[in-house]
Amino acid sequence: MTAVVRGLIAVAVISFLLSIACFGSSNPVKTPTPSPVSTRVPTPTATPSGPITYTVQPGDTLSAIAQKFDTTVAAIQEANKIENPDLISVGQVLVIPQP
Repeated sequence: MTAVVRGLIAVAVISFLLSIACFGSSNPVKTPTPSPVSTRVPTPTATPSGPITYTVQPGDTLSAIAQKFDTTVAAIQEANKIENPDLISVGQVLVIPQP
């Protein structure tokens, strides 16, 4: 046999052994199956309907705060014993009644 033929045989044997190592049937590579996506919608839980608090920020007005929390100026005034709705202070903590 010539050196060229021996070289070709060696390359063929090495290729064959590598193909068995990588793709052999003793340990096949499996593609993972993706998990199904859950379409379940969580059920809302009941929350206590009590007052929450809000700290007045610069530029706030009672009407803007009432609108933000879906309540009325009168309800906030009553809950906080505010006589003049135009006089609130930055940093003041207001009780916000919920409907």
